[in-house]
Amino acid sequence: MKFKIMAMAACIGVSASYATKFTSDMVSKIGEHIWQSETKGDDNKLIFWKDGENHASCGIGHFVWFPSDIEKTCDEQFPDLLRYLQEEGVSLPHWLEKDLRCPWPDKTTFDTAKNKNEVYIQELNRLLSTTRDKQAYFIIKRFHEHVLAEITKSNAELKTSIAQLKKTQKGLFAMIDYAHFKGSGLDPKERFTFTTKNESKEYGWGLKQVLEEMHNSGKEDIVEKFSDSAAVVLLRRSLSRREIDWFDGWLIRVEAYKNDF
Repeated sequence: MKFKIMAMAACIGVSASYATKFTSDMVSKIGEHIWQSETKGDDNKLIFWKDGENHASCGIGHFVWFPSDIEKTCDEQFPDLLRYLQEEGVSLPHWLEKDLRCPWPDKTTFDTAKNKNEVYIQELNRLLSTTRDKQAYFIIKRFHEHVLAEITKSNAELKTSIAQLKKTQKGLFAMIDYAHFKGSGLDPKERFTFTTKNESKEYGWGLKQVLEEMHNSGKEDIVEKFSDSAAVVLLRRSLSRREIDWFDGWLIRVEAYKNDF
């Protein structure tokens, strides 16, 4: 299902410094691509809790939402999305206005609430299904204002690759999608040790690590370099963290970056 972006950047809070680079059509494509990747276009999966995870995933981008008193093992985005929606004049359900924390302590409680279609589920689903446009802009805004700024601050040498990728729509989308999908790569908690025949070394799996890996690629096309490097980074993670069952799905997502956007 295709959704339209209903407002221009100036109307929903996207910084003028980069809003002009995104037409409403491009934002619509970015939002829909991410929505399809995360939920396969299924509104029933706008509120989701994956087996084996300790958090809910909500919205078109399956933004992470941790319950209270759970150690945050990855970047939590959903409370920030809710604050952004408030800033844009969106009325949140009253229970969210009081507390932005996830109300379900675990997957079992969440599944029970969803199977019964409880009021919290109904109201949250209504909120997320009617704000897809703003969620797409939130992803772009977050990428530019936080992810790119922090990555270039941490490693100025990556600016050349970033500039080359930004020259094409599919290169820009690849960075936005990967950063949303697997994070910036700047969180020191998001690390693992990968052991080869010759050495043991600490690695991350975010956008920063993909950009760093690109110098090992022999490809000429910048987006193909990025896509192949993302596959290497994710394979390394899946082997080290025993996540090989998830790798095929991850590979499909990053291989798609090579396609026309």
